[in-house]
Amino acid sequence: MKKHLIALATVALGASCTANAGVYGTAYLSLSQFSIEVQDPNSGNVISDVSNFVEIDSGSRGTAVNAGWNGFALTDQDQSGSDPEYPADAELRCMGPECGLVGLTENTSTGLTSHAFNFSAADAQVSGSLLGGDAAGFTYADAGIDTDMFSEANATSTIGNQAIASTINIAGPISIRFSALVDVLVDAFISDDIKNDNTIDAYAFASASFSATLTPVGGFLPVAGAGGSWADLASDTPGPDALSFDQTFPYQSDWFLINPGQYSLNIEQTSDVIIDQVKVIPEPSGLALMGLSILGLGFAGRRKFK
Repeated sequence: MKKHLIALATVALGASCTANAGVYGTAYLSLSQFSIEVQDPNSGNVISDVSNFVEIDSGSRGTAVNAGWNGFALTDQDQSGSDPEYPADAELRCMGPECGLVGLTENTSTGLTSHAFNFSAADAQVSGSLLGGDAAGFTYADAGIDTDMFSEANATSTIGNQAIASTINIAGPISIRFSALVDVLVDAFISDDIKNDNTIDAYAFASASFSATLTPVGGFLPVAGAGGSWADLASDTPGPDALSFDQTFPYQSDWFLINPGQYSLNIEQTSDVIIDQVKVIPEPSGLALMGLSILGLGFAGRRKFK
C-alpha cells in the first residue's frame, strides 16, 4: 500500500536528522473496493451484479483538508454539485517552517514522515462507484514539532458531504452489507527527552474513522450501518508509549434486511491530528514567593552590614 512506500522515504529522511525527538501525530485511513453487497435470498450467496436491486439516483461527493501551524491555516476543498461518482480531490496542504524538507507530494503522502520536522499536512481523495465495487478514498493528516521548537500544529482531512450522500432505490426486501479493504495507520508520540523535562508541556493526539449509514428518505433512524475508529493519545509523563495502529484488513459489516423504498446513504471518513509543545512558565504565586525570598535575603544582608 501507499503508506509503506512512504515509510521507506521516511527512513532516508530520518537518517539526515541528528535525532528523532519531538512531538508528532500521524493519521492515515484508506478504504478501497468499498461497495454495497446484496445477498441472494434463495442461495445466500453474494450477488455480483447489484444493479437489479440497488439504484443510485443522485448524490454528491466532497473532500476537504486543513493544515494549521501556530494559529494560521491552509485549506482546500473539492466538491461535486450532484454527481455521486465525482472524483473529489482536495489538494495537499502543508504549513510550517520545514514543509520543504519533508518531501510530501499530492496523493502519495501517507504518514510516518513527521518524526523530526516542524510542519502540519493534510490530503484527501475519493473516486469510483459504490455499485461497481471500485469506490476508494483516503484521508491523511500529519504533524510534527521537534524538541527545540515551541509551537502548536493541527491537521484534518475529510471525505465529506458526507463523502457520498445518495438517494438509493431498493427493490426488495433484500439483505445488504458494506464491504471494503481497510488500510489504517494512527500514531501519536512524545519523545522521552520531552516527557522527562518538567519545563515543557506537550500533547499529541491522532485519530481516524469512517462510517456508513442507510436511512429511509424522510426518516431519522438508520436501518443499516458500518464503521470503524482508531485513536492514540500520547501522555506527557515519563514511561512507555507504544500504542499505535498499523493494519490492513478486509472489512465486512453485518447483513441488514432492507424493505423496498428510497434511502439516503451517508459516508463519512476523517483523519485528525492535534499536537503542541510549550515552555512551562512558573505560577504567579511561585514567582511571588521567589521574590519575597530574595527580598528577605536582601534585608538580612543589610542588617548584617549595619
